[in-house]
Amino acid sequence: MLQLDIDALNDRFFDNMDAEAIQLLVENQPDEDLDDTQVWTRWVINPGLSVTKSIGRDFMVTQYGTATLQIFIPKGLYTGPGNDVRDQFNDLFRGWRSADKKLLVDNLKSQSSTYKKGETEFHLINAVIEWHSNRRKSDT
Repeated sequence: MLQLDIDALNDRFFDNMDAEAIQLLVENQPDEDLDDTQVWTRWVINPGLSVTKSIGRDFMVTQYGTATLQIFIPKGLYTGPGNDVRDQFNDLFRGWRSADKKLLVDNLKSQSSTYKKGETEFHLINAVIEWHSNRRKSDT
């Protein structure tokens, strides 16, 4: 069941974001080949709480989770391009439901902080979507 959620989120993201234009990493992919003088991003899906809602052979499960697009902007660069990527990401997922109508994006939020990679410092924007799905065992 969970893999259906991950696939739906990945499909929505990769079908609509230009991975080459934003220097995209996925999950725990190494970052050695990035141009640290430009904006780069990391896409991470984090499943969370899973709640069984019914019993029987075809029980219902509500799955909750987050998906985050981390946007790294080298210190000294204007933050506008990073904000543009965040806005594109938010527009992509705001009010979105999966094609099978079983996964729904509930909330969008954004947090900023700093990040250091070696001697290079970045302004980091975490653009986060909170999602949930309702699936039956037979949906797998």
